[in-house]
This record gives sequence, structure tokens and C-alpha cells, in this order.
Amino acid sequence: MVWEDRTPFDAMKKQFGLNENDVTEVMKENLKFSSYKLWSECAKYYITKHIKTRIHVITRFQSNLQQVFL
Repeated sequence: MVWEDRTPFDAMKKQFGLNENDVTEVMKENLKFSSYKLWSECAKYYITKHIKTRIHVITRFQSNLQQVFL
């Protein structure tokens, strides 16, 4: 879910109990430094990573395993 640009941190919080800082720490611990740096640079620019800044008319596929968030 973290690699998917459109999955908001709020959905990860609801499903796994990890807030944005927790997700960042998991990524930092499990990726090579260069991969983490690329991911973190991309993640901070995607407005879809935060539910409050997301356009709510977007209707995209949601996995049956993913809890309904919106």
C-alpha cells in the first residue's frame, strides 16, 4: 500500500494501525537508503497521500482485502 501513490496514510492507519511516522520508520528500516530517499521524496509531493487534500470524486479500484475507508 505504501508504494501505491493513491493510497492515503489514513487508510493505512485504519487498516494496520500505523500512522504516517510509523510507516516512514518501517520504510526507512526495510529499504536501502537510496530507495528510501526516492520513496520519501515522492511521497511528500503526492496530495493523495492525505485524505483531507484528496479529490473525493476520484473513484478507483479498491481491493476486496482493503477496508472501505471513504
